[in-house]
Amino acid sequence: MKKVIEVRRHAGFEAARELIATDSGRQMMVQVRRALLEMHNIEAVLLKQRYDEASAQLQATILAMIIGFGSGIFLLLFSFVTVNREVGVRKRAEEALLQLNSELVIANKELLYQNEEKEKRAAELVLANKELLFQNEEKEKRAAELIIAMHDYLTGLPNRRLLSERLSLTLAQCRRNKAMAALLIFDLDNFKIVNDSLGHAVGDTLLQEVAARSAATLKRSTDSISRLGGDEFVILLPQIVALSDAVAIAEKIRNNIKEPYNIEGHTINISCSIGIAVYPDHGEDEITLMKHADDAMYSAKNQGRGKVMVFETEAIHN
Repeated sequence: MKKVIEVRRHAGFEAARELIATDSGRQMMVQVRRALLEMHNIEAVLLKQRYDEASAQLQATILAMIIGFGSGIFLLLFSFVTVNREVGVRKRAEEALLQLNSELVIANKELLYQNEEKEKRAAELVLANKELLFQNEEKEKRAAELIIAMHDYLTGLPNRRLLSERLSLTLAQCRRNKAMAALLIFDLDNFKIVNDSLGHAVGDTLLQEVAARSAATLKRSTDSISRLGGDEFVILLPQIVALSDAVAIAEKIRNNIKEPYNIEGHTINISCSIGIAVYPDHGEDEITLMKHADDAMYSAKNQGRGKVMVFETEAIHN
């Protein structure tokens, strides 16, 4: 080809065409065609290789795109599901939290109401307790006043009022049980002389000691001694077995009272006169028994003092 081109350049077109028309020219053209064909085949092979490579790359790209797209879709779906589930969980959590808050608010209101009720009841209890304390104080005050009203201020013994209540109860029990009871009345012989000679302070102390000695003589819890006033005392003996029981107690009291007293440096000797009335023989009511016991006491004084007398009987002991 180089040679033809030089011939064409130096000798002209015709010389070049003649050269090509010769055997060497034809051979040359054959070689050229062969070379072109070979180049074409090589090019075809290269194109096919490139096509195959391009197809493979395209398929790989498409596969990658499909895989990537699928992965993206999967990731997108997974993200959507995850996010949706997370949103659902959060929503349910928020709803549960709202429900819990609502329940807590209701519970708190209920608790506040209960606390208010408790405080109200506590206040009511405090007021009730104060009222109860006040009532108790009033009762204790009235009881103390009643005790004072029913007891002798000097000796602390029951007075006529309390004696009357005890005597009424004793008579009721004796009627129910068909039992006996005795009433003893005594006073101190010549007590006025002690008051006039030694003074009322010594006389009051003497009365207190007489009350203590007489009370100590009584052994049964049901027996009691009362002071009617002045130097006059009453002993109640519920449910005795016989008249002799009352006489025996009267004698003990008379003997105890006869023992000397040492008061403010003074030795005092004094006696007592005792009258006895028995239920039901000498009376069945308080007034009758008190009168008959008092009559028996004055009979003892008339018989010389320092004696024990039973109603409508003669002196038992001297």
